[in-house]
Parts: sequence; C-alpha cells; structure tokens
Amino acid sequence: AHNDYLRVLTEYGLFGLALYLVMLVILLVSAYRAWRKSTDQVMVPIALSFFALIISYAVFTLTDNVFHSTYFQTYFWTLAGLTVAAGRAANGADARLPADTPQG
Repeated sequence: AHNDYLRVLTEYGLFGLALYLVMLVILLVSAYRAWRKSTDQVMVPIALSFFALIISYAVFTLTDNVFHSTYFQTYFWTLAGLTVAAGRAANGADARLPADTPQG
C-alpha cells in the first residue's frame, strides 16, 4: 500500500497505528509549543519548520510510504531534536548549569 497509515496498520495492527498517531500528535504539539514560546531568533525558524514538516508529512503519507525512507528519517529526527532543544531553552530547563548541581 502506498500509504504509511495503512502500512503501519497492516504491519503492527490497531495498537501500532494508535501509537503511531499519538507520536505524531505529541510531536506536532511539542513543535507548536516550541515555536510559540521560543524567543531565540535562530530556534524559532527551526521549530516552525518542524511544525510545518509534521503537517506536510501527515498529508503526504496518505499517498506514499515516506516514513519508511532512511534519508527522510535523518532530516525528520534532526529537526525533532533541535525543536525539543528549542522548547527546553524556551522553558528555561537548560538554565541550570552542571556546576550548580550538588556533587555527591
């Protein structure tokens, strides 16, 4: 089938498809939050591009097996990681330096 959703359904069943869709929704929400909260002028376009990538991916996979391609995975997960970093920086999670942690 030339459809990632059908491929996941046939290979992993309903539970696998549900997990796949939940993963896409979580990534979409995370990208949106990182885009809206980030004040860093370098990270805003990265988060926005990943947000747009997830939306375009969700539509494009209706007609092709995009997620199955290795070259697509490289860009997808690189942007995902950068978007998570943008979200963490926007939330101040990275404000604590390693020197501030107690040494035990």
